[in-house]
Amino acid sequence: MSVALGWTFTCTGAAALPLSEELDVGLGVVGLFTTAFLIAEALVSVPGGRLCDRLGARRVGMAGTALMAAGSALASIAPEAWLILAARAVTGVGTGLAYVAVVAWLRGAGALAQGLVGGCALAGAGVAVALVPRLDGALGWRAPFVPELALAAAAVALAALAPTGRPAPARRDASLRQLLRHPLVWRYGAMASFSFGASFAVGAWIVPLFTQSDGFSAEAGALAGSLILFGGILTRPLGGALVRRRPALAWPLMVVSIAVGAAAVLVMAFDPGAAASPAAALVLGLAAGLPYGATTAGAMTAFPGEPGEAVAVTIALSVYFGVAVVFLLGLAFGAGEGPLGFGILAAALLALLPAAPRPRRVG
Repeated sequence: MSVALGWTFTCTGAAALPLSEELDVGLGVVGLFTTAFLIAEALVSVPGGRLCDRLGARRVGMAGTALMAAGSALASIAPEAWLILAARAVTGVGTGLAYVAVVAWLRGAGALAQGLVGGCALAGAGVAVALVPRLDGALGWRAPFVPELALAAAAVALAALAPTGRPAPARRDASLRQLLRHPLVWRYGAMASFSFGASFAVGAWIVPLFTQSDGFSAEAGALAGSLILFGGILTRPLGGALVRRRPALAWPLMVVSIAVGAAAVLVMAFDPGAAASPAAALVLGLAAGLPYGATTAGAMTAFPGEPGEAVAVTIALSVYFGVAVVFLLGLAFGAGEGPLGFGILAAALLALLPAAPRPRRVG
């Protein structure tokens, strides 16, 4: 399921140029496919977390993956921008429900388990960035959507076969409003925003950056850009393992990761050349993956009475951040200023540094 989730995040960005030509629209419009997807995901994340706490993660995961399959099928019908936009919104709803269900299903399993699942999601995203441009000849404009449909269908079946997981927690009287008033959930949301923004959101536009600014071919740009996502496959589980072994490492891990990740984005913005750009992409992926396990596990541990809802809030905040990143980078590329957009993103990531939380339990 996590692999399918990862694919949905980056598949249209990896096909941005072919979709733009086939649909006869600008790159900014193609960026809306990802923006609509992310907005829909963010809107259902918190309700999905509440449903996981009340109904169980397995049921929510099955519903989410079924909607992902429906959205993929809808997107494959015809090369019409409005239809693909609507389909991506449906896929976003399904992904939002399935994503929070996967995280909530592992409630109590610890940072290492969260990191392993997060690594699988990045694997799916990285495969999409690397593979979609190579499928353009065989599948044309449907290259992002046909594999997505196959992965989503497989995820539905696996969700149906999955065990029920841990029983729902005994809920406290804390409302969503009270949860949102607590600064700790916002701090974890800021860390999730870094991890998401520096991997999935950047991954959505890394291929156009490398092809337009660094002169890569579409295939070479896809392979170089996928290093952002493949880097996190290693460090998401590694960061979770380190925090599980030594919980005190969570805060310095977050701080160092943000500083290094922002520096890597800045390097790519300055167009350092064919050798340095892929290296910076790999460094960014490695840095973005390290805080993931500590962030997701920390949010659920801090709010034991409503773990699904708490982690869903952090997911929603990170996705809203990703929406802003994808949309603004789309505007930057549409204006021919993609590198400038990456430079501004580096500053935005650095602004998240003061929010790094020191893990603690609320209540």
